[in-house]
Amino acid sequence: MMHAYHEWDSVFDETTPVDAWMPLAERTVLIVSANARTSIRGIADILRNNLVGLGYFKIPHGGHMAPLTRPDLVNPVLIDALDRP
Repeated sequence: MMHAYHEWDSVFDETTPVDAWMPLAERTVLIVSANARTSIRGIADILRNNLVGLGYFKIPHGGHMAPLTRPDLVNPVLIDALDRP
């Protein structure tokens, strides 16, 4: 896990308030897998409940690698988001 040390460090020591992400909300779609880890679903819920205009879509399964393992579920969501004006 040493290769991921800095990634975890940034997660555990994050102090950026959620509203700081507001400028990105309207241009972002958050895709969450129903079977994602509880911690990831919790972060997604915080973002979804606090960022007005955030696109949100829940797929039934796929985990954190869904873009690679389940493109059949992820790609239509991405295409729809990219097609919006």
